[in-house]
Amino acid sequence: MYVIDQKQPVDMPIPGLQHATWAGSDDGLEQMSLWRQTIAPGGATPPHRHDCEEILLCSSGAGELHVDGQVHRFSAGQTVTVPRNV
Repeated sequence: MYVIDQKQPVDMPIPGLQHATWAGSDDGLEQMSLWRQTIAPGGATPPHRHDCEEILLCSSGAGELHVDGQVHRFSAGQTVTVPRNV
């Protein structure tokens, strides 16, 4: 077992987005990573996909996941699962 000090999210090139990798390839992981992201009100990430599953834990606020023309709304206290390549 390894213990990692958690980094605070820092500003990213996408306006309103802060990101910190809490555990990932730099920590010896090969198949998983853990991120903390903060998106400012009205902010968004561009459309994208990952070649792995993704799990989002919403700790505050609310958001929308846009997939194939459908909008999936979520809010604090909910978990969002996204299959790979979606």
